[in-house]
Amino acid sequence: MNKSRLQISNPDKLLFPDVGITKLEYIEKLYELSGYILKYTKGRALTTIHYPDGVSEKSYYQKNIPSHAPDFVSHKLIGDIDYIIMDSAETLLWLGNMAAL
Repeated sequence: MNKSRLQISNPDKLLFPDVGITKLEYIEKLYELSGYILKYTKGRALTTIHYPDGVSEKSYYQKNIPSHAPDFVSHKLIGDIDYIIMDSAETLLWLGNMAAL
């Protein structure tokens, strides 16, 4: 994985305020677990739930890949929805940076 591709925005933002877990800590844990997670998610079309201000705040669902997604994020048109395809640790970490929990 090319680590230079991912810029982590707001690394100190609390995503899990009750236990003090920041976005950076969450992304680091995703990286540690990526081999295990990808065994079960690889190749899957995703609908994501984003919590941009942490789990105790408003969330939103996203099915279509956003226009700002980096080139390394795979996607596939299924019907009229252009889904993100989970196929790499880079995509997993990018979703973590997008607060897709």
